[in-house]
Amino acid sequence: MMKRCEFCGSPLKPKQRRFCSLSCNAKWMHSQPQEERLRKLSAGLLMAHKRKPEWAASLSKSMKSNNPMRSAEIRAKVSNRLRFIHHHPKIRGGNGTGPTRAEQFLLTAFPEAVWNYPIPTGKRSGSGYPTNYKVDLGFPGINLAIEADGPCHTNWDQRKAKDMKKDSLLKELGWTVLRITNRLIMEHPLGVLLDIRSTISKLKDIRATASMA
Repeated sequence: MMKRCEFCGSPLKPKQRRFCSLSCNAKWMHSQPQEERLRKLSAGLLMAHKRKPEWAASLSKSMKSNNPMRSAEIRAKVSNRLRFIHHHPKIRGGNGTGPTRAEQFLLTAFPEAVWNYPIPTGKRSGSGYPTNYKVDLGFPGINLAIEADGPCHTNWDQRKAKDMKKDSLLKELGWTVLRITNRLIMEHPLGVLLDIRSTISKLKDIRATASMA
């Protein structure tokens, strides 16, 4: 019996299991109730991790343990040398590099969010603040900002201080800021999605109450 796409009913090719295209997969996912959709997204992500070959995990662990940059002394030497030669990398993480895997996962779960959303600060140049703060995911309708943080946000004191300064100003401007590590998003996706959905519901209720007042 010929298998057919679960969304559009088109015949499936030999290697296709449930859907004839990524578009049908996404449309089917968005047609599901919210809780079921979050559960399936989480289950799919965990299944992708389980398919990772054992040798790949072993190789990754070996490379990390043998990495000379694990030594504080070597990191300090490299850092001093880069400063001495005035090295500035041409490509940096963050703005302009495209969404990370964690960000893309959240964007799939919350299509109403805007990636790399700019929030005007109302500050002038030279004030110590930028004219705009960009957040990883912005929900402008409810003033919710989500920051999916990589390791540098938790390991560098200078980076932490900048994040605190940014969060403080955004809160003064009426924004709710959620900071979630990439690791937490990828390892505990369902819990993260449910927490975000709960925050969204609360902010929508607050907006609705304020509009009726």
